[in-house]
Amino acid sequence: MKIILCGLMFSERGIQAAKKWSKTSLQMAPHLFLTNLSRGLIQASNDVELSIINVPPMGSFPTNNKRLLIPREEWGTDNVGIGYLNIPFVKQHLQKSSLIREIEKKLDIEHPENNFLIVYHTYLPFLEAVKCVKKKYPAVRTALIATDCVPGRGDMEKYMTPAAVRRGNKAVELAKSCDGFILLTKYLAQALEIGDRPYVITECIANENQQTCNKNEQSKNRCLYTGSIGVEFGVCDLAKSFAMLNNAELWICGSGSGKDCIESLAAEHPNIKYFGFVDQERLQELRNQCDFLINPRRPTGTYTKYSFPSKTAEYMMSGKPVIMYKLEGVPDSYDEYLNYLTADTPERIKDELVKIFEINYSSLLEKADSGRAYMLENASSLAQAKKIVGMFGEM
Repeated sequence: MKIILCGLMFSERGIQAAKKWSKTSLQMAPHLFLTNLSRGLIQASNDVELSIINVPPMGSFPTNNKRLLIPREEWGTDNVGIGYLNIPFVKQHLQKSSLIREIEKKLDIEHPENNFLIVYHTYLPFLEAVKCVKKKYPAVRTALIATDCVPGRGDMEKYMTPAAVRRGNKAVELAKSCDGFILLTKYLAQALEIGDRPYVITECIANENQQTCNKNEQSKNRCLYTGSIGVEFGVCDLAKSFAMLNNAELWICGSGSGKDCIESLAAEHPNIKYFGFVDQERLQELRNQCDFLINPRRPTGTYTKYSFPSKTAEYMMSGKPVIMYKLEGVPDSYDEYLNYLTADTPERIKDELVKIFEINYSSLLEKADSGRAYMLENASSLAQAKKIVGMFGEM
């Protein structure tokens, strides 16, 4: 079985270069998801031969990136990162042509039915490449990974501009060339209009190699949030709730539209600490020291049906108690391992946090340990890859 995975990733060497070139933070969620998936696919069957064709996910020159030309790169035994002229709009046309060329190089032309082409999300160059390959080699089986809201199918503002809706409509049309789908939530099946074509739900792909955090015997109610601090994700309201607490601390890492709000609250309240953007080593230090990992993203707007926040998997794999809201994209099977908020104002969030902090911390740690065990059994890279390989047998 020849699997060709087209995704938005970095090589180990490429990620260091990208950090130097980029003027903004890197898109790490796709990279982590696909890295975990590729590892699982290799382990899922002795019959799998995996090749990766990578588009490094970087902002365009000159506004968001210092490089006009992204160089081609080869790594591993059969992996390639395509090069492209890093200019808005132009680069997608160039990526499409390069993708088709690289895919054809890696196909087993003599046995096209043994080829499986997987592409990541609704990135148009990937879907356009699928359509071209499928037209030329109909026996090649294709699958689309969908990880988030399809533009025009939700109500998140950035996905509902006229240009975004046009892209969404085009993506849905192009996705008709795909034989199967790998979805993060069941609601994406309707958004992509996949009909009776086969699909599997892989809400997340946990990194089984992620180290657990140091366990604190007693809680000092230190809560850590990591990720985007966009106002729409509820981080400002969360910080305001901690401003009303005397026996708890909120630690925040990241950047976004809520930065000014967070910095202002941190200046006034010593129990709110803002660390900005930190590297993985510092992040692990903070995870070791904190008592809870928290995500204030609320189930508001239809777009929350279409995603499973990647930080949920990272949090659960840490072995620390997780506080978050119940989102529609999170399967019910996760409920017993998470500590849910329901409040929609800072005052009520504060009250619900107090109730959680009053729970015996040892029992919360036991719940967190059970959550990690659940992830290892049901959402590890190997477990999710086996679902995907099983779907290939139905295509």
